[in-house]
Amino acid sequence: MTVCVHRSVSNILFVDDSAEMIYMYKYIHHDLKKDGYQHTAFFCENIVKANTIMEEYEIDIIFCDHQFSDGHNGLFFLKSIKTKTPIKKYLVTGDADLLSMPPDINYIIKPFDLDEIKNKIISIRK
Repeated sequence: MTVCVHRSVSNILFVDDSAEMIYMYKYIHHDLKKDGYQHTAFFCENIVKANTIMEEYEIDIIFCDHQFSDGHNGLFFLKSIKTKTPIKKYLVTGDADLLSMPPDINYIIKPFDLDEIKNKIISIRK
């Protein structure tokens, strides 16, 4: 018999090598907390650290940059994620010409409104 435990707190992972983007994600995190949204947020600047976090925590939502300065590719990273529980995956990119996204990966085009990210997070828990 498989038992599904529903956590009341979302674990959100933000992966971006831009300090400005991490700052914006932290602002969204604090805004959600202020509004009473229960979650834990993880912030990292590269895919190696993201993998480490994912080994230790059950992530529910991930927002990942597309191109990293160290040569890593966020799309390849998101496609490689294999978990027992579903993860809502968002590729955050400045490339509006992405035509062949895998069906389990959503994308957000930069620049974006901060409320767009916030609303996506809130809608997942409904």
